[in-house]
Amino acid sequence: MNSRILLTLLFFLALRPGYGQTAQEFLGRGAAKLEQGLFDDAIVELDKAIALDSANALAYYHRGNAKFDKEAFNAAKVDYRKALQLNPNIGSAYFNLGVIAFKGGFYPQAKEKFDQALTYQKTNVNCYYMRGLVNHELGQYNAAIMDLDRALQLQPDYYDAMAQRGHTKAYLQDFDGALQDLQKAIAMNANMEFAYAYRGYVHMKREEYQEALQDLDQALDINEDFTLAYLYRSHVKTALKDRRGAYQDLASSDDEGWEDEDPITW
Repeated sequence: MNSRILLTLLFFLALRPGYGQTAQEFLGRGAAKLEQGLFDDAIVELDKAIALDSANALAYYHRGNAKFDKEAFNAAKVDYRKALQLNPNIGSAYFNLGVIAFKGGFYPQAKEKFDQALTYQKTNVNCYYMRGLVNHELGQYNAAIMDLDRALQLQPDYYDAMAQRGHTKAYLQDFDGALQDLQKAIAMNANMEFAYAYRGYVHMKREEYQEALQDLDQALDINEDFTLAYLYRSHVKTALKDRRGAYQDLASSDDEGWEDEDPITW
């Protein structure tokens, strides 16, 4: 090639954004954008990193994080799997895959991922909490209590875990223990609608219907779209012979018309 033409080509290439930069530089910029909450910008930078180095596990992992934070869970799942294929030692990727599986209702798969995450992050309090949620959904209530106990041992003020442990205790018919946990959780954070709903459920099971109604009203004051609270309150109103109110609450608890634009697959 004529040397003048070659020099001209090199000159114009040098003017292109990103020319001469390495995959690691794009990775660093992408991670920084992610930290700033600029998820779309992060994806642009990480796309460039992957284009230059398709075996860069961290680039896929961080791009998965950006997509996860955008709630593009299926796309995030693909990136996490690719990251783990390249480097199976990224504990946080297993954790986030577990969260995605949990959100999609794939509870056995979620439990498997949290188990894997805990082999790398043995003191990750969120892992124990999430596995506790999964075990509850699987009906493995004693295992759920063990996980939530561990989460609270690591972080005693973890009010979400405290509330969930109370809820799980109720399923084991330990209503006194359930109330103690839920009261502690509400004392730590008085804006947890699910803690009030769970305490309302306990009062309902104990046939303390006025107390149940008060808690469920409070849950719905905090979050008027909380379908579980409507469901519980419909049962309470049925017990109180308020048939019209029970019917209205039961209708409000039905979210059948809602459809996810991108339902999670596994």
